[in-house]
Amino acid sequence: MTKILTFFSFIFLCAQLLFAGDLVLYNGNIIDVRTGNIAYNQTIHIVDGRIKKISPSSGKLRQGQIDATGKYIVPGLIDSHTHYSNFCIDSIGADTMSQLYFRNGVTTVRDVGGNHLYIKEYNRLRADGAFSGPDIFYSSIWATGDFRMPEYHSAGSLQKDTPWSRIFSVKDSTDAAIEKAVLEAKEIGASGFKLYIHYSKEELDRLVPIIRKHGLRVWAHSAQVTGADALQTAKSGVQVMSHAYMIPKNYYPRKALADAEYAYLTDVLEAMKSHGVYLDATLALSHQSGTLFASDVIKEAYRIGVKLLVGTDLPDCQIHKEISFLSSECGISNLDLLRSATLYGAEVLGLQSSLGCITKGAEADILVLNSNPLDDITALQDICCTIANGEMVYVNNFAQ
Repeated sequence: MTKILTFFSFIFLCAQLLFAGDLVLYNGNIIDVRTGNIAYNQTIHIVDGRIKKISPSSGKLRQGQIDATGKYIVPGLIDSHTHYSNFCIDSIGADTMSQLYFRNGVTTVRDVGGNHLYIKEYNRLRADGAFSGPDIFYSSIWATGDFRMPEYHSAGSLQKDTPWSRIFSVKDSTDAAIEKAVLEAKEIGASGFKLYIHYSKEELDRLVPIIRKHGLRVWAHSAQVTGADALQTAKSGVQVMSHAYMIPKNYYPRKALADAEYAYLTDVLEAMKSHGVYLDATLALSHQSGTLFASDVIKEAYRIGVKLLVGTDLPDCQIHKEISFLSSECGISNLDLLRSATLYGAEVLGLQSSLGCITKGAEADILVLNSNPLDDITALQDICCTIANGEMVYVNNFAQ
């Protein structure tokens, strides 16, 4: 009977606090994703969407506090490769997508090619209280050559001359023209650039420094198809290379890697390591496309010490599928998987002091878990509650 009362008390409290501005998580075990250390029996005070104080628990649970005794607390997950905005083109779709992501513990997404008009509307609706949703950090997506951007929808479809979607020729442009286009993308709130396809080494060498000069991030496909190969991309100054399957030469429709491929692969991965380039692996996408040799690329990247990101490039929220594949096929440790899904995702956004961590002053994006993900990474799927920007946005039934 006591357990039943405790359970219903918790649910009632969560209902009371669902839209409250301040929260106190009492007596949880906080995992430091940087070190792997666990601070047991800690109480977290959240005020105005940020962590105000973390202190050892003392005394008894007070009225209004949330009892996290025996639970494990980690940062909210970051999906580092999605086209989120293209799947929430209206308020109903946005609300549905948001709840799906929150149920899976995702509080932040990196949108690497979507329609800014949908993102703008999404942010407006969130600000108006229509729904709660993950924070979106989005890119301006650029391509060159004969590539044409797809039109996802008839209304507000991607166009080649919008600030968030351009067919942009670097070789036919002056540096001043490049800078003007970069500033237009910055003006609409883009956090970075997705250099999508067909840029040569020489074009990357001109484009990347101008983007970085203005404090924006540079994300690119691992290879530029008719342009720069993976080794040239790794040395160009980009901060993220997407798709492990694109790293080997002549990667499509390759099914396996020959021994001779590993010399080039090692050169690329060593260059990524030395230049601080993250690998946005998208192994779940490789399962869907049949490019399963990607797991060998990822294992080699992990051995060399390249930082991996967790993202899927798939519709809906399939982050746990990606984590599962990285664990079972590539031997990524549970701690490094947790880092890839939190801290490293924050680092590529330049926000590691406020996202992907549980520290004083950080944004209160928090997962409360039933068990320790350092022991079993599937614990990330056993969520008691998801907190985003200090708001309890998802509460799962559980017994204490």
